[in-house]
Amino acid sequence: MFMSNEGDDHQKEQAKRLQKNHNLKQFRLVEINFPSNIIKAQGINRLRWDLTIIILAIYQALTIPISIAYGVDELNSPIFKTVDSLIDLVFWIDIILNFRTSFVDSLTGEEVLDPVLISKKYLSEPRFYIDVLSTIPFGDLTSSHSPLLQFLGILKIVRLLRISSVIVNLNTSQDTKAAFKVAYLIFTMFMYIRIMGCTWYMVVEGQEIWIPNNDFIWFGNP
Repeated sequence: MFMSNEGDDHQKEQAKRLQKNHNLKQFRLVEINFPSNIIKAQGINRLRWDLTIIILAIYQALTIPISIAYGVDELNSPIFKTVDSLIDLVFWIDIILNFRTSFVDSLTGEEVLDPVLISKKYLSEPRFYIDVLSTIPFGDLTSSHSPLLQFLGILKIVRLLRISSVIVNLNTSQDTKAAFKVAYLIFTMFMYIRIMGCTWYMVVEGQEIWIPNNDFIWFGNP
């Protein structure tokens, strides 16, 4: 009788092991062979590159409105022109890398690695055309100082929108992400006020016609 009980226990234990192995086979993770010519959207290398683009975009967000509105000579010096040309070169590289950066399908939740699908998605987004128009140095290619061509330079500031995606992909706590989002909101309001102030200065300067009052008294020779 004791032998039969031990045999039953052994069979039950063996059945549990088989069931456990079967479950492990069902839930075994499949390793995806990531292509070498595709950049992982949420990888550490892409995160570092996005941070570089954000830093350069912040620099241009601070200098471009002042250069357009006030025409500061220092910002048009050869040194700053060289720096701006190097930044434009980095932005061209960024456009090329966007054609090789994976994305997560919003419907299936799967990461798309097909270069053709990645290119089609990037070409169908307004971000592609904004990136191209803001990167072309119209001021250096033409001698025209049209306000429209100058406005296209302000489109470089749109790259600051990447800050929100970088915050989401950060490997940190939710409290830290919330603090970064608040700081990003404050910075966005600051940039909005800065751009609007420079815009109003351009409007006032372009239409400035001073008409003195009838009771105005001149001191000295007019």
